[in-house]
Amino acid sequence: MKKFILTILGQETPAKRTEGIHKQEDPDYTFKVIRNMLDFTYHSVRNQTNRKDLVWCFCTGPRFKSHFKDIIREVCEDIEVRFVRGVEFASKTKPWDLCDEYMMFRLDADDYMHPELLDLVEKQSLEHYNGKNIVICGPQKGYKLFPNGKLQICSYPKIALGLGITSSCGARVYNNHGKLKQIYEKIGDVIEVPLETDRRLYLYSRGELSHSYRTAVFIENSDEILKEFGALETPFIKRLKNGQE
Repeated sequence: MKKFILTILGQETPAKRTEGIHKQEDPDYTFKVIRNMLDFTYHSVRNQTNRKDLVWCFCTGPRFKSHFKDIIREVCEDIEVRFVRGVEFASKTKPWDLCDEYMMFRLDADDYMHPELLDLVEKQSLEHYNGKNIVICGPQKGYKLFPNGKLQICSYPKIALGLGITSSCGARVYNNHGKLKQIYEKIGDVIEVPLETDRRLYLYSRGELSHSYRTAVFIENSDEILKEFGALETPFIKRLKNGQE
């Protein structure tokens, strides 16, 4: 079954209280996001234990410049990548529209997946998929990654990072990830199955202005966890540890 990772880049995002400057006033913001994505998130896609039939799709907004495609393709030469302009999303044929059935995973441009995350989500999803229903499955346990390169344990009942949806009727993870079941109950039988494991399978990046940064309790073996994830030697983590971010 074809698998698609969906990442959103360059959208005009309404400024949050703590993000107004870099969202609205920094003309290089999207380039910085892409640089960090290629120095960090890309490695988690490349390192997945099951990359068969995997395509990384980017839904691009008005702040995404055409030459960014070449930058991404040059680095991601070992991964199939596709681009869909956000303004055309509703009307244009997407890569997954050409498939009778498929799996789609959500991945933000600053987050990181454990090498086995997609494989585990796929296996559990297919245990519940019958070819006609819609199966939603995603990890609940992971770590928050802070600008000092340290980690904090976290758990979320529903998180976009690594969330997967299996379908033959056009369902996708682009929608509000916390309300996918309610959205797709209108078109078919929906089964929601959180990933059944005690393993922590994602790194959820938190910026310096994050509220939780001020109260974070860091784990002592952060470097061991980053090494297990294959993230310790990425350019992004090295910059964090050198205080360059």
